[in-house]
Amino acid sequence: MKPQSFREYTAIIFLLAVSCYSSLGQVDESAGLESIRANHSLPGLSAVMVKEGIVVARGAAGKRRVGNSTPLRISDRVNMASCTKFMTATIAARLVDQKKITWNTRVRDVFAGSGKFHASFRDVTLDELLAHRAGVQDGATFESRYWNKLFTRSGSVMEIRRWVAETVLKDAPQVSRGTYLYSNQGYTVAAAMMEQITGKSWEKLIQAEVIKPLRLDSGVLGISYNASTTPVAPHGHDLAAGSFTPIARTVPPDAYLKYYSASNAAGGYFASSITDYAKFIHAHLTVEDSFYLTEDSGLRLQTPWAGGDGYGRGVSAVTRSWATPGRALQHSGDIFGHNTVFWASPGRDIVVVAFTNCRSADMRVSNGLDSAVSLLLSKYLNAPASGAILEKPSLGAIRKRNGKYSVTGTTLPTLSYNLQNRTAGQSWQTIYGPFQADNWSAIFHLPAEYANANLRLVPAW
Repeated sequence: MKPQSFREYTAIIFLLAVSCYSSLGQVDESAGLESIRANHSLPGLSAVMVKEGIVVARGAAGKRRVGNSTPLRISDRVNMASCTKFMTATIAARLVDQKKITWNTRVRDVFAGSGKFHASFRDVTLDELLAHRAGVQDGATFESRYWNKLFTRSGSVMEIRRWVAETVLKDAPQVSRGTYLYSNQGYTVAAAMMEQITGKSWEKLIQAEVIKPLRLDSGVLGISYNASTTPVAPHGHDLAAGSFTPIARTVPPDAYLKYYSASNAAGGYFASSITDYAKFIHAHLTVEDSFYLTEDSGLRLQTPWAGGDGYGRGVSAVTRSWATPGRALQHSGDIFGHNTVFWASPGRDIVVVAFTNCRSADMRVSNGLDSAVSLLLSKYLNAPASGAILEKPSLGAIRKRNGKYSVTGTTLPTLSYNLQNRTAGQSWQTIYGPFQADNWSAIFHLPAEYANANLRLVPAW
């Protein structure tokens, strides 16, 4: 589940030099993705690019499962794997903003039994855990030492998660505090800390702090496919080195998933459509204008630990020429035979998410995802934002209270909107706007003449 190397995409640099502008709106790039999919022997491949809250291009190619004709769809729910870490870091930021925890909350401040922990871990902070700077052992070390013991534990997922956290904190650090070591179990410790502070499981926290407020309607926790003959979601596959035929995985049993969730969920267990995940990233690209996070917390997540390029909190921030001004944000991950990557530019309000339902023993999956990202960036980086809105604005019913009329509208933050009215035989007329909603919604107070109005919200282009 480690993030991919942060190399500059030479293909992107070359293609940007000859890129053309497109004003065709939300373009279907399935044909281009099909060529990439076939060249890399992948069962399926999908990608979406969002610019300024607009879906400018997207596409899906291939099948949900080899040997079955059901096509992969852009709307399919897929496992985001380690890209979930940015969500766990976001939960922490939300709790910091709510003054329920601080970035400097220490292990010893949370766990009553911290006296039994290794002395080097007692003063480790939430911030260090989210930045992979606490020295907590990596996933391979945890599995070699404790995987068998993990499956003998009883209790709820939250109780087993605390056991995992306390177990790794009793061991000596794998690296010295302050040294970068990518650690799924470090995120398990962070999740357990937040659970102890709030009394709520990580599963409830991600619902309350991420899925619900951002309206990630396709978002769920756990594996996204099952063993049905006709695949209900993209099935996971493995591609052996030198092979051209992906092999479908078996579905892990529920008992396994319970223990996997307890030990790894905070580092990689969220599933959604790639468009919904792009919506989540968009909320981070607009922290200076959005209600969702304070600017201080939002920017902390995106800031590398020691300056320059590197891991922030749940996301890597690296220098890329196409992302200027500012750094590019990136993460990738694989789980259950699914592989996902996203790249984003806060400075340009651009995000690209790519997915394939395959894991390979060589670089073909990584290179295929890189090529999908390159395809969309090369064609639409400098194109006007044109296409479907990431989330269509909506209006509730007109309400009367104390003799006054009002209507509530739901929007994406940082996009400007107009409230319009149309009477019989007339064109649409703006009666309020342009405006930006502070809380993904706005309440409009209306004169009595609009009590039976035909209203709509539209972007103020």
